[in-house]
Amino acid sequence: MAQRRTKIEVLNEKISKVDSKIAACTEKIAALEDEKTALAAQLDEIRKAKKRQKKLPN
Repeated sequence: MAQRRTKIEVLNEKISKVDSKIAACTEKIAALEDEKTALAAQLDEIRKAKKRQKKLPN
């Protein structure tokens, strides 16, 4: 016969699942922040190149 879990066990399991979801989201956030940094660096390079191009005499 299956043993019933206590309310405490059920709640602890739910908390554990939520913690796992938070960890997964934190990893996704970190990856997105890395992507954002890389894109910002690319944008900065493009802006610098345009400034250099404007400074060159025709």
